[in-house]
Amino acid sequence: MAHFLRYIYIFNAIKGFFMIRSLERTGTWQTYSMADGLAGMRIEHIAEDSEGYLWFATWDNGVSCFDGDEFQTFTQQDGLVSDRVY
Repeated sequence: MAHFLRYIYIFNAIKGFFMIRSLERTGTWQTYSMADGLAGMRIEHIAEDSEGYLWFATWDNGVSCFDGDEFQTFTQQDGLVSDRVY
């Protein structure tokens, strides 16, 4: 049991170190909404393709592709099986 607790302590110490380091990052954050062209506000999944485009799967409004400047949205009308994408 003592070894197990020691491993948990070491794990938490390492995890805490990386959490602190991640807070030290600097950069710019940009927030987007439906007014900017995002298909919906309930995002289920985000993926980046090989060209650097970001794809946002929404709960009930299809998929949005962001090229860095603008969104293009794909829905059931564009050929998706459903507007609910996971």
